[in-house]
Amino acid sequence: MGGIFMKRPFLTVLFFVGLGAILLGMNLGFFDLGETSWTKLIIPALLIVMGASSLDSYTKKDREGIALLWGLFTFTFGSLVILGVLDLFEFTYGDWLKLWPILLVAIGLHQLFKKPEKKKNKGKTIIYTNWDKDDESNVKKKRRPVESLQFKEQGWEVVPMNRVVNIGSFFFDFSKANIPLGETPIKLSGNVGDVKILVDEDVAIKVTFKSNVLSTDILDKKENGLRSEVEYETPGYEEAERRVKLFVDYHVLDAKIKRV
Repeated sequence: MGGIFMKRPFLTVLFFVGLGAILLGMNLGFFDLGETSWTKLIIPALLIVMGASSLDSYTKKDREGIALLWGLFTFTFGSLVILGVLDLFEFTYGDWLKLWPILLVAIGLHQLFKKPEKKKNKGKTIIYTNWDKDDESNVKKKRRPVESLQFKEQGWEVVPMNRVVNIGSFFFDFSKANIPLGETPIKLSGNVGDVKILVDEDVAIKVTFKSNVLSTDILDKKENGLRSEVEYETPGYEEAERRVKLFVDYHVLDAKIKRV
């Protein structure tokens, strides 16, 4: 009872006291937003609260590695964005990829503080170093920590794919691809992702980007958002004989679609 009573007020206090302290500092002249609206502080302040909540969950519950990673990232990301808004440090939403070393910090801390595993839960660790064709029967085995793949050779074969990667960087040039008849599904998921896609007018493609922290640049139209889902579909997609359907789901994602 007491733990529940203390937890919720703490997060509320953290948000309002932090935001109030910043506004107080502005009124007292410690820093000046200039023409920037104070409302731009709300989203990074919420990120800090989300990070604190996730870290609190990690220490008091099951100590899952993703809670630690997400907590460290959102808390640090929100803090740096606030410093950028206040012109105390040069940092913007688009600089999120610079924080990828937090993954290494999270891995180290998790190894230090994680609960001991029971013998019955221990299993073999499988490391895959080469790209291979994925299917639903073996995708659970293929969880990679870091992966960077480029598909840009003339005539490369588009095949069904399901990649689960903690930190993934992918480049697809579908203007050079050999796309089979029908619809070819490609699914990418993990924690931090960087996905770039090149298409031409002959490529029929449908893409869904889903992320907690999402930055997209689709045909030079840029968007940023929290807990967002963005879709892009080329005209005449459903009628095309050869189609590529991508679903990209990362906790933090920077995605671009360009025409060649």
